[in-house]
Amino acid sequence: MNYPYIVSYIYSVVLIGAGMFSYFSNPERPATAFIAPVIGIILALLTPAMKKGNRVVSHLIVGLTFIFTIVTAIMAFNSGKVEDESKRSRRIAVFSIMSVAGLGATGYYVARFVNIKKNEKLA
Repeated sequence: MNYPYIVSYIYSVVLIGAGMFSYFSNPERPATAFIAPVIGIILALLTPAMKKGNRVVSHLIVGLTFIFTIVTAIMAFNSGKVEDESKRSRRIAVFSIMSVAGLGATGYYVARFVNIKKNEKLA
């Protein structure tokens, strides 16, 4: 698959969905649950420029994806310390889903970049 913008859209949808689930499944309705959807919307808004081949935007998307993947992985690991079992399970699930999706997206972007550089050397 040579369509990084599709991967970006999928990751955006995962972030939006996971964040909204986190917000509506928590009776406290924490405002911090909107961080992932906001990042997902930002990525979705930047993705058309990626599709057009804008390298600066592509690097920005990859950077945001990688940084947010690291943050969600840390949050998933730290969620084990939460006292309430249902809250702990929900946090681990949501942050793990976002982390795995981000890891997959980042891996795809890096693999595609390596493949492009390899093909440039052959040409």
